[in-house]
Amino acid sequence: MNAGVSRAGPLKAATMGLRSAVTGLRLVDTSEEPLKNALMTETMTLSTFIQTPTRGLAPLDSGDDVLLTRRDGENLRVQRDRDVREREVSVRHAVNVAVGVLEHDKAAAMSAVIREFAWVSILSASEANDFAVEYLTALRASISLGNYAHVNTVVNAWMATAEIKSDPQLLARMEERALDEHQIVARNPRRDRVPE
Repeated sequence: MNAGVSRAGPLKAATMGLRSAVTGLRLVDTSEEPLKNALMTETMTLSTFIQTPTRGLAPLDSGDDVLLTRRDGENLRVQRDRDVREREVSVRHAVNVAVGVLEHDKAAAMSAVIREFAWVSILSASEANDFAVEYLTALRASISLGNYAHVNTVVNAWMATAEIKSDPQLLARMEERALDEHQIVARNPRRDRVPE
């Protein structure tokens, strides 16, 4: 088997090896799930891509992505616009259907959220419910905007809360610190004054 080619079965490996020989690029299967195995990623350095852009874009014709590796920054991925739009539309429909169903069945929503985010079990029942509601709301908003950063912000904030609650010593220190800060603010009436 060629170096850089994942173990995905003899036929797939042979096909990948053939494509690598034809294009001169290293082909990497970036997926772990069987459904994603159809999508392959050609990998080349950014400098090689700049020197031979036609060769670097050739894999896009067969529906593959091109991963451009960089020494001085984050890697870049080149994809066909049509493929990206199709995935976005499919994801939007799937999330809308799932959120619609989950909004009408709170028990199913909680079960789905806990299955996906095991750390939710550390939260109290009301906190877990608050997270589920906030998560579903963030999903809806993110779909309409086409930007999922808010979903990650919600998940990361609640996960941090669960991490704190899972460590009783850390929780006690933070509660003590919050109490100290509250007392400092209460003792300093100038902070609460509005300038006249």
